[in-house]
Amino acid sequence: MGGLVCTEGLRRRFGGVLAVDGVTMTVPERAVYGFVGPNGSGKTTTLKMLLGLLAPCEGRITIAGLDVGRERLAIARQVGALLEAQGFYPNLTGAQNLDLSRRLLGLPATEIDRLLELVELRHAADRRVAGYSLGMRQRLGIARAMLGAPRLLVLDEPTNGLDPDGIAQMRGFLRDLPARSNVTVLVSSHLLGEVEHSATHVGIMHGGRLVREGALQALKKGAARRVLVESAAAARAAACLSSVFDVTAGRDNVAIHLKPGEDLAAVVASISTRLLGAALPFTAIRECGASLEDLYNVAVADAVREAA
Repeated sequence: MGGLVCTEGLRRRFGGVLAVDGVTMTVPERAVYGFVGPNGSGKTTTLKMLLGLLAPCEGRITIAGLDVGRERLAIARQVGALLEAQGFYPNLTGAQNLDLSRRLLGLPATEIDRLLELVELRHAADRRVAGYSLGMRQRLGIARAMLGAPRLLVLDEPTNGLDPDGIAQMRGFLRDLPARSNVTVLVSSHLLGEVEHSATHVGIMHGGRLVREGALQALKKGAARRVLVESAAAARAAACLSSVFDVTAGRDNVAIHLKPGEDLAAVVASISTRLLGAALPFTAIRECGASLEDLYNVAVADAVREAA
């Protein structure tokens, strides 16, 4: 298996519910890997298995070439994680909170200044955490996760609860982190627009399965020969168009799969004529591949079609 993080056929059941279904993923070294999908798609369960917090029912996981099932202690030194809101001592300063954690890990005091500089909190080192904004606390949590210079940083919904300024700061921070600290970032989120601004690679989860994975720009390019019709009557619109085009119906859209050399303008004109003639509502007809949201819609629609 290649990549810093690799899984093969990962499955996890909770009673009769299959929460993660055969996930095989590869996270390249020094990537910002956006792990996306709606709530309940299996993202957090997968992350917990990667971190050894849950044992898989089936499958294998390696991190930095080490098997998570057999070498958990060695892997713990390679991985930092921020899975949910981190508890800090509010009456201690940011530096003091980090100092407590670094002492437990037996790390030198120089780690504190290094990490506060990395997460751009050096100016607030001596302020009590009670006075930190939510965004500052998130960055302090990332600093604590990066004690000891791990090779992998795992973040679950790091922009949750942040205001627009905090989201923009977190976006830029994550985008620049691999170059600044030689770390690989695996970030889970259901906010496609935010992931698109920072991720180099993506994995799309749906119904417990990984339905698309790869370098973001390459995936978007591969999806570009599609036309997306946004419609509140997607199923009926798909039925109307299926006699002429290769279509995939989503919940509120229809993906039209273009043939090689097929003229985009002619396709759009034909689609609009047919839908208008059938009195079917639609709000937009556009070429796909312009955004991660487009890619996600196509990936999910394809997965639904293959499962049918």
